[in-house]
Amino acid sequence: MIAVLTTPRLTTSYLARTLAGIDASARSTNKVVVCDGEVPVLPAGWRAEPFVRPVPYPHNKWAAWRAFDLAVEAGEDLTLFEDDLSLCKNAAFVIENYVVPDDIAFMLFYAPWSGPPAIWRAHINAYVFAQCLRFPLRSLKTLCALRPQMEACRLGGSDEVIKAVTMPLNWFWGVHKPGLVQHIGADSAVGNGLLRGTRISQDYPGDTFDALSLRRDHYY
Repeated sequence: MIAVLTTPRLTTSYLARTLAGIDASARSTNKVVVCDGEVPVLPAGWRAEPFVRPVPYPHNKWAAWRAFDLAVEAGEDLTLFEDDLSLCKNAAFVIENYVVPDDIAFMLFYAPWSGPPAIWRAHINAYVFAQCLRFPLRSLKTLCALRPQMEACRLGGSDEVIKAVTMPLNWFWGVHKPGLVQHIGADSAVGNGLLRGTRISQDYPGDTFDALSLRRDHYY
């Protein structure tokens, strides 16, 4: 399953570009846009999943958990995108077919830091960023079971809440290097400030780079 989280922005919308980048190579027929607010016009092959966030704050943890629920209901792994991304060639195809190794709970395909082609593995206490994630069904079931902890958590960002509620589980996560998506959301929907520093991938090879050219034996 592929899900994209979106919410209305004050100025620029990046959703159409993000969906076009996914559609350029994705093969999944189960594609949903989780809409926190107004439902946008979507291209063919996408369905909207509108919901009402139960708090007035721009917290995207609620949209993320709705996507987790949908994937578990479908019995599928989940590729989760935010709505303000540029993708390299064949990125969506590679990501949706990626099998997350058993020793990590999920994979981040946005690379904040540079490094050689490989998986960068880390404990969940170091987890940050959620632009593009791949979750196996086993991890989604755990996250859905942790909904009460999510709802009670004072934090609002999906990444910081995933980190907070899974710390007792001693999860490990991975970063795919190079990153296969770039963050283009200069207008942050959740108030994260300017698009600078690690809010721009330091290891994105460019829109024309072909993700299929990477040696897959570097990523297990």
